[in-house]
Amino acid sequence: MDQDRAKPLMTRQPRCLPAGLYYARLFLDHDWPMDGVAGHLRSAADVVDRESDGPAWRSACSACWAGAGRADALALLREYVTEGWNWRCALDELSETGSPQALEGLADAILGRLTDQELAAGVTAGLGPWQEWAANQPRVSAALGERELRRKKVNAERRGRRSPG
Repeated sequence: MDQDRAKPLMTRQPRCLPAGLYYARLFLDHDWPMDGVAGHLRSAADVVDRESDGPAWRSACSACWAGAGRADALALLREYVTEGWNWRCALDELSETGSPQALEGLADAILGRLTDQELAAGVTAGLGPWQEWAANQPRVSAALGERELRRKKVNAERRGRRSPG
């Protein structure tokens, strides 16, 4: 593969992970309080800050702290999942903490704030707790089914465009 085509692939990074892990390690290594991160996630500026990765890395930091056993970080992330605008990224991060209490009772809170259309747009089969929740939540199961049908339709349309006409 020529170097110019390979370069964009080498520079792409996952959205939530690198900065979140970096800052989480700094905070853990220095035993810094998480008040600043909590303040940002709870502030009105969080809603306005939709263009930056700030809320995503703050969620990632909180998830790292929760995974390291910080109950305050787990509580903060659970709160943000139910009230924050970037709830989806926070939910994905929360599901990765490995804490059995991380997702307990959140399905009803999340489903209560979403219309069926918002739910269908927000579910991802491979990320978060959606597959697990689908077993007990008919709306989640229906949203995953709808998402899969859309995926198949898009794939079929792409195959149709590639075939000689």
